[in-house]
Amino acid sequence: MADALPQALTALAELPDVPLSLLPLPAPPRRAGEPDRCRLPERVPRRNEAPQGPLEQEVAAVWAEVLGVTGIGRHDDFFALGGNSLRAVRAAVRLSAGTRQVTAALVFEAPTVAAHAAALRDAPDVPEPAPIPRRARVPRRPADHPRSQPQESPWTSA
Repeated sequence: MADALPQALTALAELPDVPLSLLPLPAPPRRAGEPDRCRLPERVPRRNEAPQGPLEQEVAAVWAEVLGVTGIGRHDDFFALGGNSLRAVRAAVRLSAGTRQVTAALVFEAPTVAAHAAALRDAPDVPEPAPIPRRARVPRRPADHPRSQPQESPWTSA
């Protein structure tokens, strides 16, 4: 790398108006037999297999609404379609219904429609929470009730 730096700086000085991505720079040095780490991974083509079953269709419909994408297949990845953590929370809230509780973490654990639906199918039902009992209201003191000296002193002393 140290040997390539002077060559890169020389090319930059000779062609100052050319973007760095277009400069004739030397390739980074590699050891013999070492794999090419700079190469991008091959993109997996989308298998546009339609969602199967009502749960997969529900997941795909919610994801399509949250991501603004149409035609989501059962093997499509939530994050490859433009999802992020905030959209995962939105999808989880929309999929939470009745006794089914969905978290955004489930989207990270099962990011495809088929895997997400399977995880929802295997998840235990969450019982509905018990209502919180209401306590009786404490009556307010009437305005004509006199205040004690400690209650008045912080407001009247100088």
